[in-house]
Amino acid sequence: MSDAPFEKVLETAQALEASRLNCRAFSSQLSISAESSASVNRVTRTRSHSESRQRPFRQIQRFRSPSQSRRSIDFKSLGIENNCLRCAKTNHRSDSCRVPPSKLRCDHCTKTGHIKKVCISYLLNMRRNSQIKNVNTDPEDIAESNFLDDLVGVNKIFDIFSSNVELSPADAAKFFVNVLLNGHNCQLEVDSGSAFTLLPRCEFDKLKFLGEVKVTDVRFRSYTHGVFKPLGYAILPVEYKDVKSNELVFIVPDNLSPILGRVWIRRLNINLKNIDGSNTKFRSNANVNCVNMSPASIMEEFADIFEQKVGCIPNFKCSLKLRQNAKPVFIKARDVPFALRDQVEKELDELVADNIIYKVEHSDWGSPLVPIPKSNDRVRLAVDYKVAVNKQLQDAHYPIPRVEDILNTLHGANVFCTLDLYKAYLHVQVDEESQIIQTMSTHRGTFAMRRLSFGIKTAPAEFHRILDQILSGLGGVTSYFDDVVIFGSTLEECQVNLINCLKRLRQYDLHVNREKCQFFKSSISYLGYVIEQNSVKKCPQKVKSILDAPKPSSVDEIRRFLGMITYYAKFIPNLSTLTYPLRRLLRKNQNFIWTSSCQQAFDRLKNEIA
Repeated sequence: MSDAPFEKVLETAQALEASRLNCRAFSSQLSISAESSASVNRVTRTRSHSESRQRPFRQIQRFRSPSQSRRSIDFKSLGIENNCLRCAKTNHRSDSCRVPPSKLRCDHCTKTGHIKKVCISYLLNMRRNSQIKNVNTDPEDIAESNFLDDLVGVNKIFDIFSSNVELSPADAAKFFVNVLLNGHNCQLEVDSGSAFTLLPRCEFDKLKFLGEVKVTDVRFRSYTHGVFKPLGYAILPVEYKDVKSNELVFIVPDNLSPILGRVWIRRLNINLKNIDGSNTKFRSNANVNCVNMSPASIMEEFADIFEQKVGCIPNFKCSLKLRQNAKPVFIKARDVPFALRDQVEKELDELVADNIIYKVEHSDWGSPLVPIPKSNDRVRLAVDYKVAVNKQLQDAHYPIPRVEDILNTLHGANVFCTLDLYKAYLHVQVDEESQIIQTMSTHRGTFAMRRLSFGIKTAPAEFHRILDQILSGLGGVTSYFDDVVIFGSTLEECQVNLINCLKRLRQYDLHVNREKCQFFKSSISYLGYVIEQNSVKKCPQKVKSILDAPKPSSVDEIRRFLGMITYYAKFIPNLSTLTYPLRRLLRKNQNFIWTSSCQQAFDRLKNEIA
């Protein structure tokens, strides 16, 4: 195979991919291990006749043909796993849809009770049609056609064979190529598993493209079968070596990688043999020459970053926006336990010395200080803003990345590092009005906050907005609030990405808690999962918490248990059916009666998660 021409290899890979899609669409016996796939769950609604009378989902059977109702429907692959199967909205399920069935009519099957967007027969037909579409169709024609309603698979060839073939890191390394986009040099990963070319929003903005960016309804499916929608598409002037062309590119969220797909591979006459082993093999900055540094030498090189102190991010300032007619509220200080008083005063003195808080004699705003003991004989100073401030703040609508999207970003990596930002929010400055709004009342008087305070409801979104801009453009780096992950397909690539990330943190005076950092690991625990090469597993500690959970005795305890369970929903087939007896107890005016069916559901959910 290594001597085969590239076109022959590509043709074989496409044939294998088409075969895999056909098997998934028509085989009713397909079973997927949740531990290995980490994503795919088929929802098979099987229940007794008596149960179907009780369940409000019974009308779903009208949406399916007899053959469809006898086999499981993969709602995730159809892109409607989170949609109401009546009105297609995503903020509720079918059992709580308030739209009368008589007002819903499908333009495809002409039946009432649902609309075309969630018509099972329509979506299955579209999926079958998409599998036989010619990949050589002009991309601009594709973008303007009904093909935008299909799911377009974005899968890497390495992923197809990963369960059967063991490759060395060198053989499995990604290919990158430099192309001119709108006159700007860009480095893209060459991925023949993707039909189209994808460019993150932050990279697209650097092109200063003045043409039209069109909105599209096309949806892409990642290697974990999670569905995401691009922000739009544009036709860009592209140049590679002697080939010049105008090509279609889809603009995607910033947490995704830039990918050069099959259409561009053909149009630009890209040959993988010509770029194999070249200096574009690893996505990195050319000015980095710190490869093969040990963790100790890296921490020594960046000792200022690993110093546990609060820096100050330059050129960024946060402003808290009050609702209309908001009025200042002052709540007097709470008593501090005598055993904690010395530690609290020490922390206050340090914050004053670091110019993070300052004493104010008079303030119309005031929220009580709440000291929280820590395991290292110190206290963390929190402020209870729930009553005085948070109810009067406008919401911040900056999007927080989905865990699924972050897991997709880490796919294909073999080496990982994690960085924990030290007192992350306190690195962010706030304007003068916001300083007064954040005033805290203590046993030593009132103090205004010059930095973004933990406990402000908009703080997570504001911090994520700033951190995304700081880390923008770095290869092999992603973050979730104050947890930063650096990754690479090889140790050398991960080292380069780590050095670039630390240089960026130094540039913005962000400091790291060295005790919570991990360097060059083949497996990490992150966001409640254990992540390693081509595998996402449940975190053993969180699984133990679920297995040790006592029988719920109140509605709040049921919500807490279901919250832990649904976090691992992708690992539990038929989750909705299994949780139904417990979810019934959450209904309004429902008496809390723990029945045998509740106990059976409780026990079975634990068995499924074990």
